[in-house]
Amino acid sequence: MNNKVFNIIAAICVGAGIGGCGALNTDLSIAENPIPETFDNHVDQTSIAEIDWRDYFSDPQLLELVDTAIRNNFDLQIALQRIETNRASVKLANGALLPQVGLDIGGGVRKFGLYTMDGAGNASTEITPGQTVPENLPDMYLGLMASWEIDVWGKLRILINLNTDSGRT
Repeated sequence: MNNKVFNIIAAICVGAGIGGCGALNTDLSIAENPIPETFDNHVDQTSIAEIDWRDYFSDPQLLELVDTAIRNNFDLQIALQRIETNRASVKLANGALLPQVGLDIGGGVRKFGLYTMDGAGNASTEITPGQTVPENLPDMYLGLMASWEIDVWGKLRILINLNTDSGRT
């Protein structure tokens, strides 16, 4: 009985081995359609992107819902804020190349104590004959300042490039 089972299994294996030796069909080609010589030039060339969506849809409720969705879209609001932030960064970086002008205004009063070195010296010193240095000395300042950094080493240009590339992700 054992011999018969062995012979059957051996016959199946030999049959499968001989049957598997056939050639593999690798013809997977797709039939080619001929390309037309000319195309129909009467096709409408307008894109759907050129059509205003408000003109395309006529339902007023749908238009109101789409307007509300666009107005309350947080992702759109975040994208607009990022655009404005990048614009401000570019303006700041470009402004670094321009001259800067400033106005400085200051005021104060200097008071010298009588029993200090400055106060004792001022009390006995005359500014003009018969007039001593006042105890409360006003100190006022008005000035115009201007500065301009020349970008010799290119560090400001690098700053501009960094600010303009920061918005690209």
